[in-house]
Amino acid sequence: VCQAADTAEPARLLTVSAPFALMSANRRDPAGPHDQTAQIVLAEPTGNPGGGAIAVLVNFPCHPTVLEHDTCRYSADFPGAMRQLVESVCGGTAVFLQGCAGDINPVFTEHTPAERTRAGALLGTACAHHALAVSRQQAGARVINLSLGTELPVTGQGTGRPVAPAPLRAGLARVPVTARQRPPHDAVRRELDSLRTALAGETDPLVLAGSKPREAELWIEDLLVTQAQQFDGTDPPVRPPGEDTLPVQVFRLGADLAIAALPGEPFTGIARQIRAGIPGAVLVAGYANHAAGYLPTREEFGHSGYEVGASQYSPGTAERLAGAAAALLGDIAR
Repeated sequence: VCQAADTAEPARLLTVSAPFALMSANRRDPAGPHDQTAQIVLAEPTGNPGGGAIAVLVNFPCHPTVLEHDTCRYSADFPGAMRQLVESVCGGTAVFLQGCAGDINPVFTEHTPAERTRAGALLGTACAHHALAVSRQQAGARVINLSLGTELPVTGQGTGRPVAPAPLRAGLARVPVTARQRPPHDAVRRELDSLRTALAGETDPLVLAGSKPREAELWIEDLLVTQAQQFDGTDPPVRPPGEDTLPVQVFRLGADLAIAALPGEPFTGIARQIRAGIPGAVLVAGYANHAAGYLPTREEFGHSGYEVGASQYSPGTAERLAGAAAALLGDIAR
């Protein structure tokens, strides 16, 4: 931050969306929703447009888990590889802003450093391409017409646009939330005994979820209770005393550019809810300001599974946070 402040220079912001369908998938349901678009913000010096970026910000929702839990070295996973490629092509500093990735995982062939680099390069190539294209477009792309001996403007070179200047504004809300009510552990175990008898020893969570959603949810919950106490599976729940709100934060960086930041791991559908009805580019970030765990959409609670079993808050919490973000975005736009 200090270095950025010491080296600040006049700049303009450009935004562009990069469709990208090769990077991620919904890990709960391969046919389920997932965001296949990277939102990009390019900052370049006003005195030398096209001379190299000051910064490129990429907002994309996907767990950085090409490398898995058996990796014993620190790794930036695919976002690190993406940043390296973007910086080598566009210049400046590349920043990765994680989106609503609670139910989104990367597509992979193997859990290796080489695959991590390939995944990052795929995303980085798409982002660098669109960043360079919007920069050239705004610099006045043209072509020489030899018959007329003149230069003609070229249009239709991309969907990006400059960000109109506006005063910086921000907003913060503490949204009331309700802790998820858990059944007593003895009741969970009674239902589990009944479930295991009914399913004749079946232990595959996907089979369980397809058979009896409520019982499967309890099965997952018991797994978390016994094997992963860091989740909200203990009795009473592990949560700071008196915590009954979650933070939602927004920023306006220009007349038609904003950032909305949610806590925890929201499911991908929440970003769509926030962007609906908000003009301009809205970058939606998860994992901001608070470790709230998984925040599934309301309908996902009926499908049970790992993320639902680990969720700390009642159904509808994610939608409540999205509504608060949209309201704040509306407030700071005025």
